[in-house]
Amino acid sequence: MKRVISILLLIMLIAQPAIAWWNSGPSISLSPTGIVKTTSVTFTASASDSDGVKAISLYVDGSKVASKSCESCGWKTEKKCSWVTEKVKKCGWKTEKVCKEKYKCWNEKECGWKKECWYDWKYKCWYEKRCGWKKECSKPWWCFWCSEECEWKYKCWYEKKCGWKKEKVCDWKYKCWNEKKCGWKWDCWNEKKYECWYENEKKYKCWYEKVYKCNYPSSCSLYKTVSLKPGYHSVKVVAEDANGATSSKTFYLNVIVDKPPSVSISPSSGTYTVNNKDGKWHGKVTVSASDDIELDWVRVYVDNQLVKDYDCNPWWAFWLDKKNCKFDVDLKLSPGWHTVKAKAMDTGGHAKEATAMLYIKADNPPSVSLSPPGGTFKAKGAYYKGIFTAKATDDVGLSSLRMYLDGKLQASKSCSCPWWNPFCNDKSCSLSKEMLLSPGTHVIKVVATDTSGHTAEKQYTATVQKDNPPTVTLSPPGGTFEVNKDGKYVGKVTAYASDDSAVVSLKMYLDGSLKASSSCKPCWWCSASKSCSISANLEMGPGKHTVKVVAYDDGNQKAEKIYTFIIKDNPPVVSLSPPGGEFKTDKKVEYITKSFTATATDDVGVEYIWMYLDGKEVASKSCKPWWCFWSWFCSIPKSCSVSASLKLTEGKHSINVKAKDTSGHVASKSWNVKVVIDIPPSVGLTPSEGRITVIKVPYKLEYSAWASDDKGLKSLNVYLDGKKIGYKNCKGTTCKLVGSTYLNEGKHVIRVEA
Repeated sequence: MKRVISILLLIMLIAQPAIAWWNSGPSISLSPTGIVKTTSVTFTASASDSDGVKAISLYVDGSKVASKSCESCGWKTEKKCSWVTEKVKKCGWKTEKVCKEKYKCWNEKECGWKKECWYDWKYKCWYEKRCGWKKECSKPWWCFWCSEECEWKYKCWYEKKCGWKKEKVCDWKYKCWNEKKCGWKWDCWNEKKYECWYENEKKYKCWYEKVYKCNYPSSCSLYKTVSLKPGYHSVKVVAEDANGATSSKTFYLNVIVDKPPSVSISPSSGTYTVNNKDGKWHGKVTVSASDDIELDWVRVYVDNQLVKDYDCNPWWAFWLDKKNCKFDVDLKLSPGWHTVKAKAMDTGGHAKEATAMLYIKADNPPSVSLSPPGGTFKAKGAYYKGIFTAKATDDVGLSSLRMYLDGKLQASKSCSCPWWNPFCNDKSCSLSKEMLLSPGTHVIKVVATDTSGHTAEKQYTATVQKDNPPTVTLSPPGGTFEVNKDGKYVGKVTAYASDDSAVVSLKMYLDGSLKASSSCKPCWWCSASKSCSISANLEMGPGKHTVKVVAYDDGNQKAEKIYTFIIKDNPPVVSLSPPGGEFKTDKKVEYITKSFTATATDDVGVEYIWMYLDGKEVASKSCKPWWCFWSWFCSIPKSCSVSASLKLTEGKHSINVKAKDTSGHVASKSWNVKVVIDIPPSVGLTPSEGRITVIKVPYKLEYSAWASDDKGLKSLNVYLDGKKIGYKNCKGTTCKLVGSTYLNEGKHVIRVEA
């Protein structure tokens, strides 16, 4: 019992670390640790886990001071895709097999093994029974000196005789013969019917679903500033991963008070723009430093270059406040990022640094404007005449101002101030110009250049209206249509036009050919109206067509719009009768002959149909009449068939049917055909049929049965008078069975079956 308890304890001790390792939580780190020389400590607690971090908490001296949830949850839209089965209606001509029962007589060829007999002379020996009186002598066996005693007895015996005898000889032969048979038989033929049916089609579809999900980062950090008293402190970090496993780690901290000086730069950051013509920003920063005991010096660096060394504790200034130090630093900074660093040192040798990041923007390009800022204007006479004023401003100074119309300079002005004029303001400049604009769209461009070489330009669009052009529409506005009459689409199309003044002409074209037109006047003496419409019945064959509508107003302004019509033409549908399959014969032939009929149907017309056997063309047909040269001259059949009698050898074959319609669409489909030639096995028996004369019964007959087949044998059976007397499992194309049986007197039938 003690041994069992010890083993169980050992298993528990071994398994516990494995379980703890398997369910281990996130890994944890903390900064800072060890010795800290400040009472205000900013802790950075971090946790990382491959499954994701859910939450992190910070404890100082047993009290929770901060916690953070790292997960982010919300509804998200996800795309999902899968195969969807939809029912699709399809219609077409189908060939159906119709059968009726009729009484018929026919000749059937039957083949099999038949027994043939004849008489033949053979030299044979046999035993004949004879009876009579016979003298028999005997003496006791133990008395050799005794004489024999004889007596007459009536007995029967068999005597052997030999000679020529005429015997009936029979043998089994495989023969074929015709037999007349009558009965009810099914007579079948094919009929075409137009039917509609539903088929399941798989379509790949995608949709969007809203899913509520939470994401957990692989790492998470927590920042917390804590005020601590001098001495030792314990800091514990607890983290939980996405699976709920938690881990914790305790760190120890020793706070030692030794305050360094404090230093600051004002401003500590900011973005400033060049404000001097030398291309630099001129400004200043204020540096402040303090210490709890006494400052020594403060040094200021700009981009790691010392620009000022300030002595906060001169030997001669004993009356100054040596705990505080404040001064300004003048700067001249070029465009870009600059680092201003101030380093303060106290008399105890403690140092402190402060950094300020300043970004100096390059001189802004000038800003320009135009009054009026473009727009739409009405012409007075042949032109629109107006005054346009361009204005420009810049934060440093302007050099020039120019105005362009459609790319051509119209006016320019120098905005620079002369050196002798101290009251001149070159930060703003204006320029006015009277321009003539013809009807249409014009571009007015204002270009300004400042003293730093920056150029700014802005374009304004001015539209001068003379007269709005007409608008045109079409009903139906194009689209996709199916043939509805004689392989074409025939439909009514109406074109509309409107104008703010008057429509004087409206025309409709189909593929470049004029189909309808109107002068848009209600009567010949009337004036044109503001709206107009024309209609035409259009015939469009399968394919892509364009319908163009053109309208003119009384100002000879043209409006034109093109609409696209797509007339669908489905490809032909092919079928085969019989539709492939397996064909068997028990005759030993090189091939079998089978008739096949290929049929093609189309919604417009079938032009050609072909039939292929194992890739080789065996039948084809041009379905349109030989005298049909133009589609308008004759009608091409929508259904066409071709038949062929094919010689099929043993094995697998492929029959392919291909059809082409009048629109050039080609459809193709293949059917598999298998031909099996299986001849029944041949059997034999030794001895063959005959008469057996024996001395006594039952007679032991030893036989040998055999069978052969071109495909392979499975079993061989021997029957005596209907009862199985021999059986053998066979492998291969030949099989032999040797056995014996006992026969009584009389007639017996031995049958061999394979």
